[in-house]
Amino acid sequence: MSTRDTKGPEREGTSSSGTRPATGAAACRTAAPAGLAGKLLSLQRTHGNRYARQVAGKLEAVEEKTRGDGKLDSKIDTREAEVAGGVVGGVIGSAIGATLGGPLGAVVGAGAGIALGALVGHLLARKTLTLNITKVEGSTRSTTVDDASKILEDAANVKISVGKVKTLTKTESEAAIGTDLVLDEYAAPGSPTAEEVALTAINRTPNTLTAYFVKAMSAGSHGESFWPSGFPTVPASVAIKNGDSPFVAGKPLAHELCHVLLDDGGHSSDTKNLMSYSHDGVGLTAGEVKKVRSSTFVK
Repeated sequence: MSTRDTKGPEREGTSSSGTRPATGAAACRTAAPAGLAGKLLSLQRTHGNRYARQVAGKLEAVEEKTRGDGKLDSKIDTREAEVAGGVVGGVIGSAIGATLGGPLGAVVGAGAGIALGALVGHLLARKTLTLNITKVEGSTRSTTVDDASKILEDAANVKISVGKVKTLTKTESEAAIGTDLVLDEYAAPGSPTAEEVALTAINRTPNTLTAYFVKAMSAGSHGESFWPSGFPTVPASVAIKNGDSPFVAGKPLAHELCHVLLDDGGHSSDTKNLMSYSHDGVGLTAGEVKKVRSSTFVK
């Protein structure tokens, strides 16, 4: 990054005579919902909360929207996540309050409910950006991207998940960007260099961003981006050189990724903004957050 960077219903059993079974320990138990709803219902049975079944049902409905891998389906939006978080917080808070009793129970229960509700809401609303990584000969960067992921999580609740990782041999690297292993940078949007065209064709997956880690860049930039509307002839990509200093760790990668997610090569004049040239600005505006989270690359 440099100054030139535009760069599953409840059923009750009946006896064989057709009458209801006796209540108590010998009676048929109602099947409890699975997952989080089941755990909360179990907790509430212990404390006798009369709203347990209703609350667990709401949570179960939310959980039905999750995929088999346990990640929330992208159709669940932030508002649904906040509602679910509030429900969870209310359930747990009321359980704690009922256990402790009195004013202290009310205060502690309320505090726990707020904290836990906020946490659950945040986790339910989180989205994921899958990022392929190609490491070119000469790059000293780690293929873990925790610093950049934390910046995006804090700013837009989007977590980076590393996809396909490919480390190029020296021969492969030189074939793409030359024997000097310095990436020749574009001079203007829409005009990628021959080296950039060659490099960005490597390690691709449909509808997935790829980051290329290189030793250095010809114009001295920390990174560059190829956002869809600005570079229609090459796949959406970013390139990052060795080292983040003087920028805070993770900012160059997070910054360049957001150029692609925002589909915009512009920069912010707000020094606290991730899209500014400042060394430590890592925030995003409400409009930018909405656009990042609605990007086709974010699930």
